[in-house]
Amino acid sequence: MSNFTSGPSSQQDDSELDLGQIFGILWDGKWKILVVCFLAACISAFIALNTPPVYQANALLQLEERAGQNPFPGGLEDFGGNAPQSVTEIEIIKSRLVLGQAVAEQNLDWVSYPQKLPVFGHILSKFGLFGYSPEFLLPYAQADEKIELSFLQVPPEWLNLPLILTKTPQGYDLLLPDTRTVSGQVDTLLVDEQSGFSLLVSQLVGQTGRKFEIFQRSEAAAIFHLRSSLAVSEHGRKSGILNFTFNSGNKGDAQRALRAIVNSYLRQNISRNSAEAENSLQFIEARIPEVRTIVDNAEAKLKKLQSERNTLDLSFETLSLLEQMTQIETDLAALATAEEEVKRKYTPNHPVYKDLLVQKGSLESRLAALKEKSLDLPQTQREVYDITQELELARETYSKLLIRAQELRVVKASTIGNVRVIDQAQTATQPVAPSKSKIVALGTLVGLIVGFALTFISEIAKTGISKSSDIEELHLPVFAVVNKVAEKKPTKINGVKKWSLIAEDDPTDIAVEAFRSMRTSLHFGMLDRASKTLAITGPSPEIGKSFCAANLAAVSAQAGQRVCLIDADLRRGQMRNYFGLPKSQVGLSEYLAEEKTLEEVLVPSSVSGLSTITTGTYPPNPSELLMRPMFSTLLTNLAKSFDLIIVDCPPVLAVTDPIVISKHAGMTLAVVRYGKTTQREMQAIMRDYEVAGETFSGAIFNAYEQPKRQSYDSYDYRYAYDKRS
Repeated sequence: MSNFTSGPSSQQDDSELDLGQIFGILWDGKWKILVVCFLAACISAFIALNTPPVYQANALLQLEERAGQNPFPGGLEDFGGNAPQSVTEIEIIKSRLVLGQAVAEQNLDWVSYPQKLPVFGHILSKFGLFGYSPEFLLPYAQADEKIELSFLQVPPEWLNLPLILTKTPQGYDLLLPDTRTVSGQVDTLLVDEQSGFSLLVSQLVGQTGRKFEIFQRSEAAAIFHLRSSLAVSEHGRKSGILNFTFNSGNKGDAQRALRAIVNSYLRQNISRNSAEAENSLQFIEARIPEVRTIVDNAEAKLKKLQSERNTLDLSFETLSLLEQMTQIETDLAALATAEEEVKRKYTPNHPVYKDLLVQKGSLESRLAALKEKSLDLPQTQREVYDITQELELARETYSKLLIRAQELRVVKASTIGNVRVIDQAQTATQPVAPSKSKIVALGTLVGLIVGFALTFISEIAKTGISKSSDIEELHLPVFAVVNKVAEKKPTKINGVKKWSLIAEDDPTDIAVEAFRSMRTSLHFGMLDRASKTLAITGPSPEIGKSFCAANLAAVSAQAGQRVCLIDADLRRGQMRNYFGLPKSQVGLSEYLAEEKTLEEVLVPSSVSGLSTITTGTYPPNPSELLMRPMFSTLLTNLAKSFDLIIVDCPPVLAVTDPIVISKHAGMTLAVVRYGKTTQREMQAIMRDYEVAGETFSGAIFNAYEQPKRQSYDSYDYRYAYDKRS
């Protein structure tokens, strides 16, 4: 804190905000930040405690390569594309076919639970009240409720609609969606023939009056609920290991639902593989009679030719050629069968189909070369060769078809699917959500961020003057920067309230030193003034005008000056409270109304050399009284007896009285309160004074608080220099 005279001041560039200033702003708002953080932590802790737990059941399955189900012989089995297709299987698992069967098997469309209190429901249902429960909380869950259904059937129009069950001493009452109420008992089937509704409650635990909600989901809604709670993923790439997880608010429900889904998928997989074997068997059995006919015809032709030509055996070369061509044609026949099967699965552009065509083309080229070579055989040998070739090919094909048909019959009878359960569905003992520590940590972090934001926003939103340089920018010299004084409770003397006069009660306070410095500046500043009167005013109420006037008067009197302090705020003046004077004390209003003399209104104070004139009774016409010649006469008479006359004026923006008083004053000072008075207010009162032909001599910067962020090259601070103890 320091006093100042008119003159330029070193000003910092406010546009620059260094880390020290940022830290200072945060330090100034530390309590706001701490409060916001504390509130955020409390709210997040409440959210963590009030959020129902989520349990997760998991299972592990393996997709195996299919074996023994390919209708192709030998090396052609690879054309079936039997590698596990995890993406396809995951979509099948999430299909309505699989989930619908799980819903039907375990009645996953039945929903029943105790009603919970809004907002605080989970906390109440978990911890209860540990004692007497108010009547209005009786319907809500309080840690001891349970309900189990053995049968539920509702008419279609009641699907997804709640039925409210209330426990009674005899059993329960059930409020139906059509507003009817029916009564039932535990372990007794309740049937409503009018609507077709049936219910069997196998277990009902809770106090009389507790309410439970029951409803049956539609199949679509139940499947959607399962699908939203189910997650299926593959471990690694093309590993064929599927990880199932299912989330639920109940441990048992999570495990039961996931097991139902896994079992439904296993049954569907077995059924699908059995159907594939059946289709392949039907295809092969349809070809067997055709090939049998070809074999019979070829045998008959060969016998006829041998009988006509009297030829029994072929030469070694011809037999070798025949065996090669027979093998190739057998392979071509198998490829033809494979091609029919591949056509049903893939397009001609599929890699499997393309590989098959390449192999077929290669075999056809070799067969054409062998046929070209067979043309060199004698006529009879060639005819026998052709028929023998046809017969061998037919026999080979027929034999393989019979073997394959038998294999598929075995596969069909013993189909077990290509899915193996590695880990059965099991629920973890600890919930996976919510993570209470994370919620509280995140909430506290959000609170910290919000606290920072509010601190910076409040700093940006501040419009009040915060440093002396802001006042000097208005071309007003700052006579004193008065530090904020801790508020003290008023005392009572003989039943009269008395405020603390800091210059008298605590003369070593740092604020008093500012008034002493101001006293020195005013002493030299008023030497050449025609009037000894100092007017103190300000733009608005509650900025410390009376505080500054009273303490300045006190320190001036303590320096040996004769000082008179006048409370000229004839509307709301409270100066009497600094000197313990009663409200009935006569004062300025009675003197100006010529009801009392100067001697009667002039009251000496406890401070030697200081006398005061209070407002007296608040008059109905204060402005008119101040404009009377009596006020000028009063100041003239006081100047004969006192070295300094200080007039505490009302605020400028509220009334015109300060301008009237300033016309009789040698100097007029404006009190500016730190963080409250704005530059716009100061500009307004300066403009009002300028219009009236008056000016301010300077300003008093009151209630200043040293911000932690302020640079030390600022002059708005003062070191305390107390006596040694």
